[in-house]
Amino acid sequence: MDKRYEQPVMERLADRFGDTEGGDFATFLIQTAENAVEDNLPDYLSQLKGCTKDSFLEELDDYNIEVIYKRLAANSVAYMLLSRCGLDADGYFEREDFAE
Repeated sequence: MDKRYEQPVMERLADRFGDTEGGDFATFLIQTAENAVEDNLPDYLSQLKGCTKDSFLEELDDYNIEVIYKRLAANSVAYMLLSRCGLDADGYFEREDFAE
């Protein structure tokens, strides 16, 4: 993505997913991913809780399932946003950020 489009993209994403604490474009995208996951968490979490049978999640309580899901979903969305905007997503995440 051309640098001249960063500000308009940031404004549009902020309108849709809420403000962030500032920082560079990559930090903005990561925080936007966290906001988006938080906004949609109840919908996705209820579906996930219905699919935990015979998985390691079956042994966890609702709070721990939520914590794991939120972290993995936010990291995944942020990675996708960074990649789609032409940034080196591998520079912001490690393999462990996508595993539990």
